[in-house]
Amino acid sequence: MVMSQFKGLELADDVLVNSFYELEPEEAAYMASAWRAKTIGTTVPASYVGDDRMPSDTKYGFHLFDFELTAAPCVSWLSAHPARSVVFASFGSLSNLDPAEMREVAHGLLDAGRPFLWAVRESESHKLPAGYGDAVAASAGMLVPWCP
Repeated sequence: MVMSQFKGLELADDVLVNSFYELEPEEAAYMASAWRAKTIGTTVPASYVGDDRMPSDTKYGFHLFDFELTAAPCVSWLSAHPARSVVFASFGSLSNLDPAEMREVAHGLLDAGRPFLWAVRESESHKLPAGYGDAVAASAGMLVPWCP
């Protein structure tokens, strides 16, 4: 599912990768030989720089160890479960599942019968099956727009 986003990579003249060699030397070497990849990272949103070059770039918050985050509902929900008993699903902000893939993951998590925590961006929630939020609430799962 996520791999389909990389179709045609071998046809590109160059591939820019949001990482750096020292972090992932084996992967960087492989990507350089397979796809002429160049590590350029890490790249960060302008708001991380902190010099007000782009004051409108506020969509990426970063709050490491912020008290409000530790009080997030998903943290207390997760703390109520034994270690290694919860399935965590998150596709991050760089991947986009199509609606069929989203439904497949949604049903798979419910059908597994295990506690799960799934972070689905609000901009992607329209791809969830109708009534999915209610089904999750009635199950051992939790659906959140973001999780620290």
